[in-house]
Amino acid sequence: MADTPADSPPGRPPRRTVRDWGVDTLLFLVAAFFGLIAGET
Repeated sequence: MADTPADSPPGRPPRRTVRDWGVDTLLFLVAAFFGLIAGET
């Protein structure tokens, strides 16, 4: 999973798209959900 495409100019940080934020948020919510379940059992 490479963040920087091969044709991106050097010195520029990779842009984060809405899809990236959505995936990160989803993973965070899933992790928090399972954390709560593990904490309550």
